[in-house]
Amino acid sequence: MRVLVIPDLHLPYHHPDALPWLSRLKRELKPELVVCIGDLLDNHYLSPHGMHEKALSPETELSTRSECLRLLSCLFPYAIACIGNHDKRGSLRMPKWVWKKKHKVKQWVFAHGDSGYFYKPLSSLSYAIGHWHNRGGVVSHSHSYLLNSGCLIDPTSPIFPTVAGLKLGAGF
Repeated sequence: MRVLVIPDLHLPYHHPDALPWLSRLKRELKPELVVCIGDLLDNHYLSPHGMHEKALSPETELSTRSECLRLLSCLFPYAIACIGNHDKRGSLRMPKWVWKKKHKVKQWVFAHGDSGYFYKPLSSLSYAIGHWHNRGGVVSHSHSYLLNSGCLIDPTSPIFPTVAGLKLGAGF
């Protein structure tokens, strides 16, 4: 089964090439399943840690992300999606997406990666997670895999200094 995993986007703080790149991957890979791994939205304006001085205003964040959500729902009308820690802050408006904390599809478990969903290398299940923005990659064990999808955050965003210099790349 061909699966396209959409890493943490943190709309509207996503990489400027993220949506065109995802469109190209969809066209080239023709996935049978699309999984949003979580943190689709950033919801920075609702952060319990306060607003970063260079963050978008709440109005700008909401209007910009609304347009991004419209484009994303046209690109991927159906998907399964994991609820990430940032998604919990606001409403999720992707009408034909199925949102859950985690999804099990065949031998794969998809989860955002926070709140204790850890990889069990002795299990026969493979895991795909997000949350850890700068740790994308694949680890193989004898019976399973761990995919960390990384992120599609804008590396120039001042509110995400830990992603500075990251480049777009496919998880697997």
